[in-house]
Amino acid sequence: MSYDAAMHRVDVGIVGGGQLARMTIESAAHLGLSTAILDPDPACPAAQFANHHIEAAFDDAEGLRRLAEMSRITTFDIEAGDSVALGALEQQGHLILPRPRVLATIQDKLVQREFLQSHGSPVPRFADLPDPSLESMLAFGFPLVQKARRGGYDGRGVAILKEPNRYADRLHAPSMVEEKVAIAGELAVLVARRPSGELSSYPTVSVQPDPATHALDTLTFPAPISPELDRNARALAEQAIAALEGSGIFSVELFVDTDGKLWVNEISPRPHNAGHVTIEAAATSQFEQHLRAILDLPLGDSSCISPAAMANLLGPPELKGKVRIDLSDALEIPGVRIHLYGKQEVRPGRKMGHLTALDADPLNALERVRQARALIRFEVSSEVTA
Repeated sequence: MSYDAAMHRVDVGIVGGGQLARMTIESAAHLGLSTAILDPDPACPAAQFANHHIEAAFDDAEGLRRLAEMSRITTFDIEAGDSVALGALEQQGHLILPRPRVLATIQDKLVQREFLQSHGSPVPRFADLPDPSLESMLAFGFPLVQKARRGGYDGRGVAILKEPNRYADRLHAPSMVEEKVAIAGELAVLVARRPSGELSSYPTVSVQPDPATHALDTLTFPAPISPELDRNARALAEQAIAALEGSGIFSVELFVDTDGKLWVNEISPRPHNAGHVTIEAAATSQFEQHLRAILDLPLGDSSCISPAAMANLLGPPELKGKVRIDLSDALEIPGVRIHLYGKQEVRPGRKMGHLTALDADPLNALERVRQARALIRFEVSSEVTA
């Protein structure tokens, strides 16, 4: 039977059906918007809420065509979509935001870094590393950070090599290398931009990564930094998104070094883990803001309504299988909001949810989310082998 897109028209199609799509769809429902997702997993987090689900790989050209044809506007919750196929669909008249050329720039970390440098963003010294040989790394200079050009996220695709004898820990993939900055803190700024050019940023977030995986562990909002540093961080983030001519919500990751200088690290062209705290702590959540931006609606108020903290809930090490999550003890901690993502299986390091708490003192909020997280229990009902 041929596929009739007119039978299944929706407002917003999303490439990806993970937790970002799930929370975007929750916001879409409040705005009266219908949604469709493209994801190969029939049990993906967003499948429980989307009006339609196309089960196909993120880079499946036919699946992308079906999604674009059934959707008034197409967006994504993951950068793994085929930017070439999406670009061809855009040429055919389908509205895809952020635009495929923006996705293509961001998907390749070397291309992204070159773009940022060419538009005046302060970035660490970097170089292409098509063949990650010891000789090429020695020529660049240790210590260094090696990043896979494609596919890295949540700390994956990154190797920190402090000296030549750590060469065995390198990534075996086309990469870029960058100078290892003496980092005093990691920050993130969420920036929303409409196609018409209206732009708004949220107060800067302070990110505390996991020292082993480099993935986000906890954060505080707003960041405990000076008003001047917050203004400068937001100005750099806004400058980068304006240069991209991006549409939607973007997370701009930054470092502040031990001399107090800001460096732009990476951009994500979608809602981001660093913005989950905005559901409770900002006047407009990042998910609603993303929808407003891509639909070219007036942007919402991005101000902080309360200081807050967030903690990621990850799958414990060595635990795999069908899972039941016991929240009974964690719910005893006052003022903590728990968001589970509806994932049926747990794996080591897999994002299963997050916790948020509001408090006039964000350090008190941080203590509560950590305390509640430690009380959550994972109960595996059927083990699966790796």
